[in-house]
Amino acid sequence: ALELQPRGAARFRRAQLVLNFSQAEAFGMTVLEAVAAGCQVVCSDIPAFRDLAQRFPDWVRAVSRPSDEARASAIIDAVANPPASSPDLSGFTWRAISERLIDVFEQVQGRQRQSGSTQGSNSSSSAVVTRETGHASTGVTTSARSGEG
Repeated sequence: ALELQPRGAARFRRAQLVLNFSQAEAFGMTVLEAVAAGCQVVCSDIPAFRDLAQRFPDWVRAVSRPSDEARASAIIDAVANPPASSPDLSGFTWRAISERLIDVFEQVQGRQRQSGSTQGSNSSSSAVVTRETGHASTGVTTSARSGEG
């Protein structure tokens, strides 16, 4: 299962509830770490968090309306209705997460090859991952083409 950093794990375990109203996240690691530490989450309804809310509905509440009232209601609901069972995080190992990221990068690269380069910019993305260890290194670079206007 997911291994937390010792310092972060202690903070999450002391909390009853984690709030994360970020408007953009690639994966939602803080939400997953909170759940792994046994902490409920109330968060914004963005794709990365929405996926985790669907997988862990008793643990993660994604607020679809960014209003104070909607957030307060979700917080009250989370505190009043704690999860009855532990979350099943067996599919969330660092290796599994790395392999999912590899798949996404390979899909993106395949789409870029099919569509060709975009006009006015030169984009490249890369994913270097060792499947044996599950360590990933990624990068995306974009630069404007000179002489085009």
